[in-house]
Amino acid sequence: MDDSNQFSIQERIACCFWFDQSRSTDLVQEKFQQRFHNNHGKKSSSTTTTKPLPLPSRQSIRLWYQRFIKTGCLIHDDNDQQNDGGDGG
Repeated sequence: MDDSNQFSIQERIACCFWFDQSRSTDLVQEKFQQRFHNNHGKKSSSTTTTKPLPLPSRQSIRLWYQRFIKTGCLIHDDNDQQNDGGDGG
C-alpha cells in the first residue's frame, strides 16, 4: 500500500535520502520521527492536543525509493500500479 497522500514531498524526499544512506527502513522511521514529529505542534498552545503524525510504512519507504531511482520523481502516478507489476501486454 502506498500512503504517499499522507506525506509531503519534503517528507518523502527525506525518507529517500535517509534510505539511500542507510538502507534501513527502521533507521528511516527513527530519523523521520526525530525530524518531523519533534517539530509537529510546536506552535500550538499547551491546551491544544495535536494528533500524532503517522510514520511512513517500511513498504512505502522502499516504494518511494524505488520510484525515485527508476523515474527521478516522487509524485504518485495512478499508472504506476499497472506499470510496476502488471501482466498487461
